[in-house]
Amino acid sequence: MKIVFVATAFTPEMSGYAGMALPKAIATLPGVKVHVIAPNLNVYHDNPEYPAIYEPFLGPAETLCGTQQINGFTLHRLQHWKYKGQVFIRGLGKKLRALEPDVVHAWIPNGPVSLQLAFFKMFIPYIYFTGQHTTKSVFPLANQPKIGLLDWLKVFTTRMAPGRIISWATYGCYAATSDCGDIAVRFMGVPAQKCLIRNLGVDVELFHPASASDELSQREKMRQELGFDVDAIVCLYTGRLADDKSPLCLAQAIEKLRAEGAPFMGLFIGDGPQKSAIEACAGCVVLPFRDYSELPPFYRMVDVGVWPTQESTSMLDAAASALPIIVSDRLQAKERVDGNGLMYKQNDSEDLTRVLKLLISEDIRRNLGATGREKMIQTFSWKAIAKRTLADFERAKTNACL
Repeated sequence: MKIVFVATAFTPEMSGYAGMALPKAIATLPGVKVHVIAPNLNVYHDNPEYPAIYEPFLGPAETLCGTQQINGFTLHRLQHWKYKGQVFIRGLGKKLRALEPDVVHAWIPNGPVSLQLAFFKMFIPYIYFTGQHTTKSVFPLANQPKIGLLDWLKVFTTRMAPGRIISWATYGCYAATSDCGDIAVRFMGVPAQKCLIRNLGVDVELFHPASASDELSQREKMRQELGFDVDAIVCLYTGRLADDKSPLCLAQAIEKLRAEGAPFMGLFIGDGPQKSAIEACAGCVVLPFRDYSELPPFYRMVDVGVWPTQESTSMLDAAASALPIIVSDRLQAKERVDGNGLMYKQNDSEDLTRVLKLLISEDIRRNLGATGREKMIQTFSWKAIAKRTLADFERAKTNACL
């Protein structure tokens, strides 16, 4: 079976993202050839703060075109063009004709590229899937009790109508969480019967707790080099250091705990506007963004993972590393934290302080971490997800032939 994933942006360094991880995992399965088509744009290319936050780590927003082998699949970088800020891929139809895929998977249920794929399907007989990864935490309309007429008209013309047209050509739309599925149906034009819940995954071989002697030695060495106290309970946050992510809330909670004599410290990996304020908090260390493959040792050297607001795949990386996690009480994807973590009142540093105190007990941290590790292996492993997804593709192909 030949499978083509089509992205609106692609960055090899972001290998924990589904756009890289799922093609990589499916490419390891027998009888499968995997291709990825993407424009010559890096992820977050449209973020106004890209030059300051991401360019030092990822390079320029626009990258080179070409074809290369990467992680077991073939990446095709094509030229892009924009209309009113929306990205289209030049030569997409020509490339699809050359590849002759059995299945094509786009990552969003609407938008220009997904619309291009729906159009090309009229001439190229592939099975077409889309995806929906926007959660309620970053989609304000989903949290409003009443939506104004102008907002509805805007959503209808820009999301619902295009999404419904595209859905006529699709076999199904993979929603990453239940609230992603709700948004897909309510705001993206995806028919409920075509909405399939399929959680994101984690590389459980790459992310695992320290057990071997060299890993334990590395853990102690890294903690010493970063200036963490021997008995410190180190909390980790990875991602943008921005207001919508609110890592400063964690830094402030750590500072309060230290003032009370509790042995908490913080490690923040990322960059953004809150960086200076976080660095000013007692017990907090900030490091620049790291390549995904460089992150596991940092997860193995800390004790707790904390993401104060929005969902993040880093939560899964932490759980796979046997870390208890703390997340916002507004998190919809509770399957990520049930049995292996705790919730706090979002943006309330006092409540985060209270919840962190519950994890002073090493036994509680160990038990929560062990539960999370086992859950990641059984349910959230990219290998397991790849097998389930390939089974879907094969079933869709069989049904199309009936």
